[in-house]
Amino acid sequence: MRGATCQPETCDLYLRHGFANAAATSRRLRDEHLARTVVDVAPGKGTSLDLRGSEASVAMDESAHAQATGGHVPDVPSARILCSYPYDTVKTLLQASPDAGLVLFDDGLGSYEGDILRDNGGSGLPRPAALDVSAPELCHSSASDVIRKLPFSLGDRRLVDTLQRIFAVDYAQLAPYHGKRCVDLTQPVDANAERAEMDRRVLGLLDPHTREVIVRPYPRDTSPLDPRIASDESGIPWELACKSGIVGEGSVLLAGCSTAQVMPRILLGIEPHIVFTARLYATVPEPEVMAVWHGLMDTIASSYAHRERIHRPRSLGELAEALDALL
Repeated sequence: MRGATCQPETCDLYLRHGFANAAATSRRLRDEHLARTVVDVAPGKGTSLDLRGSEASVAMDESAHAQATGGHVPDVPSARILCSYPYDTVKTLLQASPDAGLVLFDDGLGSYEGDILRDNGGSGLPRPAALDVSAPELCHSSASDVIRKLPFSLGDRRLVDTLQRIFAVDYAQLAPYHGKRCVDLTQPVDANAERAEMDRRVLGLLDPHTREVIVRPYPRDTSPLDPRIASDESGIPWELACKSGIVGEGSVLLAGCSTAQVMPRILLGIEPHIVFTARLYATVPEPEVMAVWHGLMDTIASSYAHRERIHRPRSLGELAEALDALL
């Protein structure tokens, strides 16, 4: 990132293994020599990092401290800590380096509305010096007084080549998208039975359109796939997949309220149809979370030149009608 913030010889990268193929990604990151040390923060026996991370206080016992940091804390206090979300790893590193500056970078839509630290158990952390996002013009975050644009883009050929190596991208694995107009972008259920039930009901409405639909699982989503519907099991990052041309302005992106839905607009300037199902889950999140979702949906809609491509069904019946019209 900016200036001397992240030079390979002075930077330690902490990689939380809460996503698909994390171990292999870690090995490839080491091969790229992008950091002095790549530290694996992997789940202990019988535990999981599927959830976003602990919201416990910064104070931890020795075993929790070791698990949060993969058993590694720099010998010299860090001058700056960059993160996207208040994971327990971040809290522990700040405990070890209390004078370090904190800089946030884009965690997806959660970075664009509200305060991602305060709203997710990080109220005790220092106020970030800056928040770097892909689209500062759409960002209404109160997490920092300084909102900046991330200093890179997918127009950088060298960056894209590096990312393709790190994630072992084989674009031939995107063949299942051929002929598919609708992408069902899943989100983690996080052990919420009510959300899981609504997910099943929404998926059921896709039955008449299975030839047009492909499911794109979220990297932390461990739910079983429906064998009746094509699925993307490539593990290719969504941003790189979109850049390859799998999404066009005639595509339909279906999700509750997902970062993936807005990435084609932010990164590539194209406007596929977006179907937000967030209103169908109104009883699942806390009211303040639902308010954030409404703000995010408004933000995405405001970025579109073609507002008629934004759909917000209020019931399963309205969702069925929208899918029938679009597919």
